[in-house]
Amino acid sequence: MTDTVIEISGVSKSYGGVVANHNISLKVPSGGITGLIGP
Repeated sequence: MTDTVIEISGVSKSYGGVVANHNISLKVPSGGITGLIGP
């Protein structure tokens, strides 16, 4: 079983009335390389 080093669930972000993302979930396992690119 792989350990999880970062876990997020149900994250949403909006700017005024514009929804940038809705209900995002992410699980990052240990022992690897993970990149997240964004503004």
